[in-house]
Amino acid sequence: MVDSVTLGDPPDLALARTKALTHPRSWEPATELGEALYKAGQPEQALAEFDRARTISPQHSRPVIGALRVYADYGLSGAEEAAQQSLAEFPDDPAVIVAAIDALDAAGAKDQATAALDIAWMRLPGDRTLRRARLQRGMSVDME
Repeated sequence: MVDSVTLGDPPDLALARTKALTHPRSWEPATELGEALYKAGQPEQALAEFDRARTISPQHSRPVIGALRVYADYGLSGAEEAAQQSLAEFPDDPAVIVAAIDALDAAGAKDQATAALDIAWMRLPGDRTLRRARLQRGMSVDME
């Protein structure tokens, strides 16, 4: 009886697949599919969808953040390179910066993560997202 059971995609993943197939030239459905694949435990496929979304619309940061989350949470190789590239492409986007720092931490590049957060704090002093990230890491948020 157990052998006859087949599991399909979770409903949110099935819906995201349908949207992505219906709108193949839109970055948002590709990003949503990447996020659903990430949540479903399919990191390689998630990265492929985030890459597709970035190819369609490279100026949006949401697919970048999604990919960095995949690298950080699944411990995939290439996290350090992806984080460095993301920091270079989106140096003023606090959400990208924090996701890149998390990916660097996951890759064992803690000194690089700390340095990137220090640089971001100097560029965007007082930013709430960066402040929270600094506090979580035990870093100073004093504005001198």
